[in-house]
Amino acid sequence: MATLTQTNLTLSEQMKQIGPGGNYLEIVNVLSEVNEMDIDAPYVMANDQFADVSSKVISMPSIGNRRINRGSTGGIGRTAQHKEFIEILESRPYIDTLLLAGMPDGGGQARLNQMKIFLESMAQTKADHLLYGSNLLDGEVIDGFLTRLGDSALTNVTKMGGSGSDTCSILLVDWDPARCSLIYPKAVLNGQSNMGITEIDRGLQAITDDAGGRLDVLESVIRVAFGIKILDDRNIARLCNIESDGDDNTMFATGQMRDLRRAINRLTSRGRKGTIYCNTDIKTQFDIWAEERLGGLIVSKDAWGQPVTQLGQIQIRLMDAMSSTETALA
Repeated sequence: MATLTQTNLTLSEQMKQIGPGGNYLEIVNVLSEVNEMDIDAPYVMANDQFADVSSKVISMPSIGNRRINRGSTGGIGRTAQHKEFIEILESRPYIDTLLLAGMPDGGGQARLNQMKIFLESMAQTKADHLLYGSNLLDGEVIDGFLTRLGDSALTNVTKMGGSGSDTCSILLVDWDPARCSLIYPKAVLNGQSNMGITEIDRGLQAITDDAGGRLDVLESVIRVAFGIKILDDRNIARLCNIESDGDDNTMFATGQMRDLRRAINRLTSRGRKGTIYCNTDIKTQFDIWAEERLGGLIVSKDAWGQPVTQLGQIQIRLMDAMSSTETALA
């Protein structure tokens, strides 16, 4: 099997280079286990704590020819201000000190085990918001990839023939730090955050239970801040209205693979930096196709030795946050 290499600095890779203390690497590992987008996505620091403001090209300049004794006609490229917001998730796991009494490590492992439960829930929420988040419905949530691609009239949205409320989508992302990335808040001098991840050990705290009783606990604060930055709409594409099961209008029904290949070839890198994100139903269709027919699919190993199904050079990633009960776009 071939071994895949990372071309962009992902959250995990950057965190390893920073080498923070505490449980930061453990937090990153749990986040990427539940949300495979964190394995691939380059993370870029925003230019503010709560948002990122940049310029987005909306039209390219026209180019003229230079002739002898005659100048060339120049054009003007047009840009627009582009603002992306940062979303902040926070949890405060705590554990009763009575449970930690007598533990040889002072309860460190017990606290970490409990923290992992909260982290998995945060990772699931983050994955859901990266896909379906809607700032219109909740002002504290970013617009997810599929929300931005929620109109079938967009040139980078392709309908695949399914109908009803049991359809799926495939998300194509052409990761590029200059065009399409995830972002984290601007670093603050002497701040407690690393790459948008904050872990604070608040130590011994007295809290009140639901019956009014008082107890001592050890409390932690975990905060994950992130956003999406897309400066070129050609770096993302959605194939929607895919039936999650059956023989008609599934991913491998007649003509569907042609639509997928066309969408890949429309990406800015023609798929060289691209990744396919899909849920279990679609990933299963890909895996069965690879096992039975290959059909251009291969199975490789990623940088950590784990098998990855690929369509040509583009990886297929699993994101269970993608629903099998989407209502088909009109």
